[in-house]
Amino acid sequence: MFKKCISKILISVFVLSIFLIGYQFKSNSYAAEISLEAANQLNNINIEHIKIVSSNGSYTEHWRDLKNLEERTDTYDKNGTLINSIIVKEFGERIISIGYDDDQITGFTWVLPKKVASLNRQLLKKSLLEDVKNELDGSKWQYCGKDKVNGKEVKKITTSHGDTTTIIYVDQLTGYPVKREIHKNEKGNLTLMVDTVEEYQKISDESGNIFECENVELKEITSPGIDGDVNPGVG
Repeated sequence: MFKKCISKILISVFVLSIFLIGYQFKSNSYAAEISLEAANQLNNINIEHIKIVSSNGSYTEHWRDLKNLEERTDTYDKNGTLINSIIVKEFGERIISIGYDDDQITGFTWVLPKKVASLNRQLLKKSLLEDVKNELDGSKWQYCGKDKVNGKEVKKITTSHGDTTTIIYVDQLTGYPVKREIHKNEKGNLTLMVDTVEEYQKISDESGNIFECENVELKEITSPGIDGDVNPGVG
């Protein structure tokens, strides 16, 4: 479009002012359309995604939809086989639990007591990504300089509590951890206990399947072992 406009300017010298007025109007309209489309796309990116991969290959993936108040956590073993999946739907009221029993996949679903569901709903409104950043901004962390993880320059911070020392490598562009090490600290000698690689991002659910489990038959049960007056910590 821009090249065509330039050609018209060169050919139609005598109507330059009229052309520019028309071009400016079209450009502003086009820019407004792009801005609106970009804003709509950003509004649709309301799902937080976290992936934690252990050094042995096992990993956990977590999704939270801050708009529709849904959540999912999948845990896999080192071979990539699903151990279990917990899905929270209906604004924190319904729980779906999927796992394996004697090599057969099974699924159960139940509705939480009203008081528990209300507490769960409030938790689902909170941003996990913001919580991670806020936690890393705490005064307990000591800056240890810069390092490299997978060729990327990162910030290295550390904190100790009792006989445990945690080292986190933070992406300087995003502010999120890319690697975490937990060491046992014995008089200054560190022994690695846990080593994870971490991903934090916002995504959109284009497939519409993140919080679904269409291929699993679910059995409806009563809410297991939860007192309606107690916060179960779900979500």
